[in-house]
Amino acid sequence: MAQHNELGALGEKKAAEYLSANNYKILDANWRYEKCELDIVCAYKNLIVIVEVKSRQGTYFGTPAEFVNAAKQNKLIEGAEAYLEIKNIDKEIR
Repeated sequence: MAQHNELGALGEKKAAEYLSANNYKILDANWRYEKCELDIVCAYKNLIVIVEVKSRQGTYFGTPAEFVNAAKQNKLIEGAEAYLEIKNIDKEIR
């Protein structure tokens, strides 16, 4: 596995551990729909929460937030809507 893939997998693992420790129930990880992937899908209280994980060793190429541009956000929304429909979930999502 390439080093950047290992870093990404580690970041997702750490994010899931953090979420679990803070009372989020992990429902799915790396869930795919067409060209969209949801890194972590979890439940918290009466919400479904979609978590996009961006792991970086530094900010030379930009901050993680800068990599979640409008196109990526639209893909996440598309994936989140598909997730709710496919899983037949009627809850608020964030």
